[in-house]
Amino acid sequence: MKVIKRDGRVQEYDRTKIALTLAHISDELEQPMTRGDIDYVLEEVGVRLAGRESVSYSELRALVTESLSSCGFNAIARAY
Repeated sequence: MKVIKRDGRVQEYDRTKIALTLAHISDELEQPMTRGDIDYVLEEVGVRLAGRESVSYSELRALVTESLSSCGFNAIARAY
């Protein structure tokens, strides 16, 4: 899966980057997510991306935000 960045560059999808960002945001908000929480949210994102070859940065960001909200992490979704 490729991610098309805002500046047009193309990078491989790396769920580790998103996981680290979620961990940092949740710690800053003092609402820490467990590794299992983060994995669950990223699995939700993966399901929504299934079968796709590429995704834009903005669409990926929206999918992560929607997945966070649907999993009950509304404050983290707003901060993301």
